[in-house]
Amino acid sequence: MYGEFRLRSQQSIWQFGAVIELVQGAVQAMDALEKILDKVTDWVRKLIEALLSPDAQPEAELIPIPIDDRTSRH
Repeated sequence: MYGEFRLRSQQSIWQFGAVIELVQGAVQAMDALEKILDKVTDWVRKLIEALLSPDAQPEAELIPIPIDDRTSRH
């Protein structure tokens, strides 16, 4: 009877250990996702700042260039 209790206790400990490993793996995955989300958030913030910044360069206007067209008048 003591041996059977001991065997069940060991199985419970192993199952508990497996659960702990699963939880640790889930926490590591969540940490990795958090880092990815932080980077994406930072990139989006920088993109929005660049698009809405008053320092953004306006589109260049075309400058008319005079052409010496004397040869076509004769």
